[in-house]
Amino acid sequence: KNSTEVSNQKADLFYCILTSNTGSNCYLKTLASFAKISYEYDAEIRSKSNPNEILNFITKLNLDIVSPVKIKEIISDKVVTVNIDDTIASVGDKMKKYNIIFFPVVDNEGKYLGQINVLDILKLAYPQYVIMMTNINFLSNLRAFEDFQNQELKTKVKDIYTESADKTINMDANIIELGYILVKKHWHHLTVVDDENKVVGVVSSRTILQNVLRA
Repeated sequence: KNSTEVSNQKADLFYCILTSNTGSNCYLKTLASFAKISYEYDAEIRSKSNPNEILNFITKLNLDIVSPVKIKEIISDKVVTVNIDDTIASVGDKMKKYNIIFFPVVDNEGKYLGQINVLDILKLAYPQYVIMMTNINFLSNLRAFEDFQNQELKTKVKDIYTESADKTINMDANIIELGYILVKKHWHHLTVVDDENKVVGVVSSRTILQNVLRA
């Protein structure tokens, strides 16, 4: 079998999906089905000697391409969280490393507790009495970040994170529910949890853009 280089890797098995620009949900389910086939049944597919055998094999799998795509089918396997006992300095390092401004906060068992974002960290540089001021003319003399390094070293996630149990969505929910919640609540992201409330990923308005609007 001849192979072709794709994204700097060799590939010798290709799938082609033809769909209309209004069939994004069907396309997603079909794409997920092919991904499942490639991952779980690669050897079986390669063992077939002609197209009819391949079609018969796929048909017998009885894959569901009608039901709406579930969240667990589109989230990344890579989950980045922070522990409630982490220092803010370590959280800042993670934000820079992964280019992320928001993290789910978990306990030692990986269960969801809330969230922390870059604005929560930035508040360490601005005491509450400063935020309460209405006249900002004096800010030019404020040395807001002078003691920030000491603050982020001694402050832990549990001191400033936000408890937000409602900003989660179960991994078995579908992408239609996700879009509804984001639009209704004017939120940009949700933490994905399993039935035990353990964090398994994060979804956002970008997820809708990449997987539905511009799938």
